[in-house]
Amino acid sequence: MAEKETITVCGIECLVNDTSALEAWLVMHSFRKVLCGGDTFPAKKGTIAHVASQELLQKEIDFIEEMSATGGCPPLKEFIKRKGIVGVTDFEVVESTTLPGWDGTPNPVILSNPRWFMNGQLVPVLPDIFIEEDVDESGTEVRLSRRECRMRQRERRRWRR
Repeated sequence: MAEKETITVCGIECLVNDTSALEAWLVMHSFRKVLCGGDTFPAKKGTIAHVASQELLQKEIDFIEEMSATGGCPPLKEFIKRKGIVGVTDFEVVESTTLPGWDGTPNPVILSNPRWFMNGQLVPVLPDIFIEEDVDESGTEVRLSRRECRMRQRERRRWRR
């Protein structure tokens, strides 16, 4: 975990997860749903504050550059300038999991309910929306609504701030 083990974020007592901006971004987008080392956690349930305090590793930089070239994530400069509290997630320490990312160590930590920390407030993370090229039961093409598009654009702009 971290030097300072707990922090209060918007009135919620949280454990501190000192990590890189990329790892925090992956957690907030539910691409990373499991942390290892749950046997060292002081409680079975609670909240974790993900703090971008570590420098990006070269392999993380390479990953960001590759993903941002295809629109899969923000550009590298956005990750470099991101420091401090990125967001919080709830956690539960369990005995085992089938979720990917678990290394087999005892008691994986399952993350859920991500919330961005923006302008001093916790903001729910919008779910990633995938456009289907299929048709629904009524025979209508599945499309992204204008409202959903605007919400995703707002979230991207908030991340860049």
